[in-house]
Amino acid sequence: VYSLAIDGYNGSAGNFSLSLALSQGAPSNDNFSAAASLTAGVRTTATNVLATAEVGEPAHYSGGTSPNVAAKSLWWRWTAAATGFVSLTTAGSNFDTVLAVYTGSALGALSRVAENDEATTNDSTSGVFFRAVAGRTYSIAVDGYLGASGFIVLNLTPAGNPSAVYATNFETFPTGTGQL
Repeated sequence: VYSLAIDGYNGSAGNFSLSLALSQGAPSNDNFSAAASLTAGVRTTATNVLATAEVGEPAHYSGGTSPNVAAKSLWWRWTAAATGFVSLTTAGSNFDTVLAVYTGSALGALSRVAENDEATTNDSTSGVFFRAVAGRTYSIAVDGYLGASGFIVLNLTPAGNPSAVYATNFETFPTGTGQL
């Protein structure tokens, strides 16, 4: 039971408006250790409105001119069934997303595989294209650029093995590895 008292400053009187919303708390996949399972070819949805960042969590996008620190990230985990290229996007999300893919089993020991902030010049959702290795587990983080939040749509699609891969200035590829 809650009680609420409203009083006017120096005896002032007038109308007031009160809005209450019940919150379920942070999403279940708010922390790296509680990442939700992701299935290739299946679209998943979530909201990061009440999400947080963990101590030691990396910024999920290192490019751009604004400092972008982890703020409202959600985590998923996916294990590749086969070796091949994968497309991962936040197309359909309603806010400016940041997307990163990692390998590693601990938050403090992650290796970045791919990252993106803007899928295209006029699109604030994110997308990456990377070569997955059969049996390897990937951790996927979706965050809001500069702390943005909203409705997330995450799409993981096996893309096969294209005969040619074209890079734009939106992707980040490790140099000297001989792989994308």
